[in-house]
Amino acid sequence: MLFLSQVGVKVRTADFFDMQDKLFDIMNSRGMWNRGFKRALVPGKTEEAEKVFTHAWNVYSTLQTANGTALVSSKRKTGVF
Repeated sequence: MLFLSQVGVKVRTADFFDMQDKLFDIMNSRGMWNRGFKRALVPGKTEEAEKVFTHAWNVYSTLQTANGTALVSSKRKTGVF
């Protein structure tokens, strides 16, 4: 099993992809009657999405390149940041 571990944040690869899937669903949600993360963001129904965004922020902000540079501040092309 692969792990993404950086500065106190340890995430299984499967959990990382699950987080990516949830982020994609949240950002592309439109239907009011969909369930889970595919439901449109409306006032009063954002708690779960906020938890996913907070977790993603923690994971992304701690990722580093091989030489220890924070990935978000490196000049490397990543496609995500």
